[in-house]
Amino acid sequence: MKRFLLFLVLGGLAVLTGPPALAQLLHQQVYGSAGPERLGYLTPVQAGGYLLVGTQQKTPPTALDEKLYLVRTTAQGDTLWTRTHKIPGFTVINVRAICENAAGQVLVAGAGGDANIGFADEAILILLNPQGDTLWTRKVDGPTGDSYTGLLLGNDGTFVLTASLNTYPQWLKVNAAGQVVARTNINYDADNIGVVTGLFKDNSGRGGYWLQNSNGSTISERKLLHLTEAGVVDQTKPLYGKGSDFITSVAPLPNQGGYLMCQASKLTRFTAALDTVWTKYLIYTNGVVTGYATPGQVQPLADGNFVLAGSFYFADGYRVYLGKITPDGQVLRDTVLFRAGGSETIRSLAVEPGTNNYVFSGEATQGPLGRSDLFLGIHANWRVLSTRAARAPRVAFEAWPNPLAAGQPELTLRADRQVAGELTLTDPLGRRVRTWPATRALAQAGGQRLSLAGLPPGLYLLTGTAADGRRYVARIVRE
Repeated sequence: MKRFLLFLVLGGLAVLTGPPALAQLLHQQVYGSAGPERLGYLTPVQAGGYLLVGTQQKTPPTALDEKLYLVRTTAQGDTLWTRTHKIPGFTVINVRAICENAAGQVLVAGAGGDANIGFADEAILILLNPQGDTLWTRKVDGPTGDSYTGLLLGNDGTFVLTASLNTYPQWLKVNAAGQVVARTNINYDADNIGVVTGLFKDNSGRGGYWLQNSNGSTISERKLLHLTEAGVVDQTKPLYGKGSDFITSVAPLPNQGGYLMCQASKLTRFTAALDTVWTKYLIYTNGVVTGYATPGQVQPLADGNFVLAGSFYFADGYRVYLGKITPDGQVLRDTVLFRAGGSETIRSLAVEPGTNNYVFSGEATQGPLGRSDLFLGIHANWRVLSTRAARAPRVAFEAWPNPLAAGQPELTLRADRQVAGELTLTDPLGRRVRTWPATRALAQAGGQRLSLAGLPPGLYLLTGTAADGRRYVARIVRE
């Protein structure tokens, strides 16, 4: 039986990518029990489908006692099996990352401890076989709190991690047998231990890894460190901003073209040498609500663009934000999935092989099954009509008055050259509302007048195309 999260409204803004595609949310499902489930990290697995990893609290909760909770699904999100594992000495398990290796084994990295007796975090690694059974666990119980902060599959097939272990920030490699085969202690400077996060692979062709090194203070400078396969720090790069601006996700650009990164509430593009190209804050609007969206996860797409997943605050809760963006920072499409009550927290984002659909997962509070549930959603791939259309120059129409007040029936539109064919007005969901033939007046000083009498209040998109492929666009607000 499928259990749905019940997003109530699918609000989207389609920009310059052709006709709208309705029913974009292909699948939504929650997993859990009457008690609370937390986290919800996801990885595609080699056998097909996905593994979702979180925690489950027993019901009724006589004492805090979380178990590792696993859900194996088909490619459509239907449950194949579930597993729970009690980890000795851990009543709280904070999963931070998961990663599959070439053998189909999945490493779970995080921290936790026994909250019923009071504890400082202990770092923990758990290796699972493809059937969800535990192969081994490894924990570190140092004099201070210990935790793993980053995880990826290394270039040599080992697991590469960042962590704070036995007081020291570290970069390390762990093989499938659980052995540490390389380790580097990393201090921020001679007077500050600091923290290491934001682990990602080098995209310049020389190999190795980058990580973010910060002293953890919100007023501190940060830096990026490059490490060789052996863990030798051979380059330092300043990273300007606040120490709390942690890198949460990195996607490489093709042809060693650099990186797209989610950093705190912003999106940043870097060159392969890690020089900043641009920084962008995302504003979402559907004509009814407008606000900032926070990108948390980013993945590259086969068409050269990127998909983002993150959050949008609305009605006392965080909602799922999805967006498609070009390497130049143009938002092609975006949407927010609205639900009454609770909050959704995105943990993972993947691109479905073959279809390039967007698969996202996380934790939903006030879930339909219990106090909080894990969720998985599959959203249709937003397609650009063609490579030429996607790369055609875009120019803004001159439109006035804009906003168009109630009682004003006409809009005047002007372009710097003649537009061929029709002018098209669409609503925030991409539905065609009105069309007009483009006249010669459009490219003249006085512009072309368009009747908007009877048009309901809201946000609209007005587009047209010149003979040379140049796309013209204007966002029109009807008050």
